[in-house]
Amino acid sequence: MNISKALIGGSLLTVLGAPWSIAAPEQQMSVASGSGGWRTNSTAQTVYCAGQPGTTGVSGNGRYTHYAGFLGGAFIRSSVTNAEGMALEMDPDNDDDGLTDAAEVSGSAFGGHARTDPNSPDTDEDGMADADEAAGMYDPRDPDHLLKFIALDRSANDMTLTWIGKGGGTVNTILWCGDLLSGVFTNTFHSDTYTGGDDPWYKATNTHTWTESGATNRYFQVKTQ
Repeated sequence: MNISKALIGGSLLTVLGAPWSIAAPEQQMSVASGSGGWRTNSTAQTVYCAGQPGTTGVSGNGRYTHYAGFLGGAFIRSSVTNAEGMALEMDPDNDDDGLTDAAEVSGSAFGGHARTDPNSPDTDEDGMADADEAAGMYDPRDPDHLLKFIALDRSANDMTLTWIGKGGGTVNTILWCGDLLSGVFTNTFHSDTYTGGDDPWYKATNTHTWTESGATNRYFQVKTQ
């Protein structure tokens, strides 16, 4: 996640950041059967190649499915590699974002509600990695849905902090520390359950208002759970 800071009205605000398109996954699969021409059944169709005679059929045991008469083969594009130099087709996590390619292509990382690009660590390019969005169930297709402070407004000593967070009964907690370099966010400044937002993402703009006795410098961090 990205962290940035801004000095606003004597209070130091730390901001924690947590076009929809899915590129085709690099994994490509081809199936072939014996002799020449087309072979097909109600489930699959392929061009024949010599060397695997047999009838066409489908059987399974609930976990695996076998297509009799078909031979599977993977095409590896060795010129396309990940950050470690491994061929993408051999890497279960092409973009190294913490989500497997299978989870991104199927959408299972987001409970089946959204698919993400297995070749981009941040599908919607909002600065919040796909794995972080999956952990908090933020919409990975919406560049405006990420965990982020968006405003700190001051009227005299009255302060209002506004952030994009989660509703739907989600607890949003604001932590603070006095020193960003050596301090840690262990002090709870505010914690409450927020409503709003639509299933399944519950995107909501939340606020917290309080009164300061004077000018103070504090760093804030927000988390949802």
